[in-house]
Amino acid sequence: QGSAPQRHFSAAAASIPALKLHVYDHCMFCSRTRLVFGWLRIPYEQVTYGFGEGAKEELCASGHGYGPQDGPVKLTGKKSLPVLEGDGVPAPSGMRGMPESWEICSYASAIAPSGGRRVAPATGRTDVAEWFKRCREVGVQLHRPRIVKMPLKDFADPRDVACFAWHVKQPDGFDYEAVEAATPKLLEQIDAVLLDLEPLLRGTTEEGIPCLNAWGFSLDDVSILCYMRNLTSVRGISWPPKVRAFMEGLCAEAGVSLYSEHAC
Repeated sequence: QGSAPQRHFSAAAASIPALKLHVYDHCMFCSRTRLVFGWLRIPYEQVTYGFGEGAKEELCASGHGYGPQDGPVKLTGKKSLPVLEGDGVPAPSGMRGMPESWEICSYASAIAPSGGRRVAPATGRTDVAEWFKRCREVGVQLHRPRIVKMPLKDFADPRDVACFAWHVKQPDGFDYEAVEAATPKLLEQIDAVLLDLEPLLRGTTEEGIPCLNAWGFSLDDVSILCYMRNLTSVRGISWPPKVRAFMEGLCAEAGVSLYSEHAC
């Protein structure tokens, strides 16, 4: 079952129909939607799921999941999140809600109250894309072994952790022991990558927070923040001041928490 819903920005945008956002807390695709809804001050209820819920029957049988017909599967027929549910939300035939993260972000921009905040479109900046590729190549080796140790609904059941481990090992043979042993070297690498982000932050929001573009908060920011958030689960990263202000400031404005206090 999903967790009890959390209400976000319930005092704002009273004319918007009740919305329910189904997510995994750690999922970067889910974080995309939360950042956009939060920035735009669109109220929603958040329902968080255990990562193992809705796994395929054969995985459940081996202890790598549970409830093969439950969780996200009840929403769309697939073990996949985010999903946005609510009156007026366009949903594909046979589904209870909208399942694609960028479509959900676009929908949020379309229903945002007039005269309020806006999220500028993505620019397609190649320098940001190249930086993000480097960040993920190193970052994934650091946060994967640690994100499952965060006190999240996502990993509250041992079968959630087992399901996550199965999913990350299957595509590329991810080696938890090897990457944990390489932590000192990986920390040096991610520190260098994060330093390279500072000159890419060319703008400042009206709130005085660093951002990627001179005209303020945009989907460019969302596209990397949704991932960088998971790096806060890693103890020992040296965050450059401007990069820290970018990440902490924008996430706080959107009401999306970080994992810093539980970093390991």
